[in-house]
Amino acid sequence: MPQPPAPLDDATTAPQLPTSPEARDGRVQLVVISMGGPRKHAMLSCYERRFDFWDVKVARKAFGDATPDAVAGFDLTFVPGVLGEMACTRKRLEAHAGDVLDALGLDDAQRDVFAERAKLARPPNRKVMGCLLANLRAMRVAAASPRALVVEDNARAAAVGAVDACADALAAGGDVDLLYFGHLAHDDTMDAVARAPRDAGGLAALPEPREAPPAPKAAKPKKGKRVDAPAKNHELWGTFAYRASPRLYEAVLAHVREGFPGSLFRPRRRDCDVVPVDKLLQRVARAHGCALRALAPPAFFRMPPALPSKIHKKWDAAFAASTSLQLSLYGRTWADVWLTGHERAIVDPPEEESKEAADDEEDVPPLSSPVSCVTC
Repeated sequence: MPQPPAPLDDATTAPQLPTSPEARDGRVQLVVISMGGPRKHAMLSCYERRFDFWDVKVARKAFGDATPDAVAGFDLTFVPGVLGEMACTRKRLEAHAGDVLDALGLDDAQRDVFAERAKLARPPNRKVMGCLLANLRAMRVAAASPRALVVEDNARAAAVGAVDACADALAAGGDVDLLYFGHLAHDDTMDAVARAPRDAGGLAALPEPREAPPAPKAAKPKKGKRVDAPAKNHELWGTFAYRASPRLYEAVLAHVREGFPGSLFRPRRRDCDVVPVDKLLQRVARAHGCALRALAPPAFFRMPPALPSKIHKKWDAAFAASTSLQLSLYGRTWADVWLTGHERAIVDPPEEESKEAADDEEDVPPLSSPVSCVTC
């Protein structure tokens, strides 16, 4: 018989979370994953208009005089991220994400296995694990309100019309189980989403994923090397702005619980791969026949030029190029995205700095293979 999790010291209790976020006066609720610090302050600067709590004067003092007024119509609920690099023992895992393990329904033995896999994983894969756990936490909070969506703290809203677009999408997407309010993907996938017919609320159907063609013989790894399954394309990347329905959230929990540990972990000799949350969500949704849609044009965009990824820093330049391409597909530029004053100076540097950067700039390689958890 499975044994219930053993009690731990109070010092290892996971943080208490809001259980039912409610937007004021029918506004749209953003459940924000953040570890605090400047990223949290930037989110407050972008969305918070309660002058007794955070105002534009504070924002401009923190991020420069060019920081604009907050985007109207959103309310914020913060949930703590999970520092995956630290969650490498059972006690630390319970401290950082015990509430998520409770929601997954993992028993005592399974939690020990979870900790063993986390210890085996190298820091980059532990970061992927932390991203996964933090998103499961935020999904649980967002599922309590029909007007809530999950965003990560490097998402920036369209400067005009973001809240109306989100409200219309939420109203029209009641039967949609996985709704993206912002996304990245291969160039052809982003183009397909932009060209797809749109339902009420500006919702575009996603192209069906397909297996990539097998690698040529010359490109196969040598004997003894690990061979990955063919990569899927036409899957969206990132979880920086989305809503998972309660039905999909429960399906994800059941998938992880019933297939554990193989549903999350792929052990190797000196490492342990972790299934990224963006792949997990889409594949469980499709396996259960759930509806998937993307808001087009997106209401949120990833902010890579000024906020480097905490997992895939080597891809930041390519992600910046992809976001710029996505904006152009809808006739937009970075000028149409809310940015702090400091971020704007990085995205649109003075003319002299731009010329110097152009002289030193190297060609940005295309994103030739899917990369997950791009927003963490």
